[in-house]
Amino acid sequence: MKNSLVIEQIHLSDKPLKYDVHSHNSYQIVFVINGRMRIMLGRDRIYEAGPDSLIFISNLEEHSTLVLEEPYKRYYMILLPLALDRIIKNPHLLSVFKNRPSSFCNVLDICAISNKVENIFTSLYAEVKKPEKFSAEMVDCLLRELIITVYRNNFADFPSPSESIPSQIYEIQKYIDNHFSQAISLRDLAKQNYISVSYMSNSFKKMTGYSPMQYLQLNRLSYSKVLLASTDLTISEIAYRSGFIDVNNYIRKFKAFYGYTPGSVRKHKKN
Repeated sequence: MKNSLVIEQIHLSDKPLKYDVHSHNSYQIVFVINGRMRIMLGRDRIYEAGPDSLIFISNLEEHSTLVLEEPYKRYYMILLPLALDRIIKNPHLLSVFKNRPSSFCNVLDICAISNKVENIFTSLYAEVKKPEKFSAEMVDCLLRELIITVYRNNFADFPSPSESIPSQIYEIQKYIDNHFSQAISLRDLAKQNYISVSYMSNSFKKMTGYSPMQYLQLNRLSYSKVLLASTDLTISEIAYRSGFIDVNNYIRKFKAFYGYTPGSVRKHKKN
């Protein structure tokens, strides 16, 4: 898997496993081939996905899954956000990973292109599991083909940026993606991009579904959750590394968003 610079994990499974609420600091794509599953994202979005469904999950979305119908078979792939951003530049194509306006549905029906999508997943799986010369380059090409193929067939399902959204908003989103753990002044971001704070906020929410502050905080919280589950750093250290100046403020925001405390994540890890 180290031969791919963008795919963190890719698996093909026919085991009807149940996954409790969890998250990744990564993008995820699930391709249901057989059977039916239920997926819950956040606290209030519940979908059912059958054969020929493609599910896109952002790095900010908690989720849980339950298999409803067997035999069940699916691919799932976890992608590193910054690496994917480097190989796919167009914001229309990336919008399905990043932006969540209220009208967005995470589950796409790809019945018309299912065979082609399955072939691409099969090729990606082979390149990652049994790498050859230039496998990393081939993976990049296959990912571009996958996302463009899905966009061409399901363009109405993509939360594509409106033509009225100025280019500065894409740059601000990219800046937050790359620097969320650092001190960020939204006022300074607006000034540096020659737009007002109110215009930036309205345009950003129209495009992403989040205000700039919400987007910044969710990036920090998502990253902190990964550190809680994968390291032995103290909660204070995790708060600071994630971009929070005050640990008590971090704990309050974490509980307000997830419904449980950072300490409970740490306790679950130890158990």
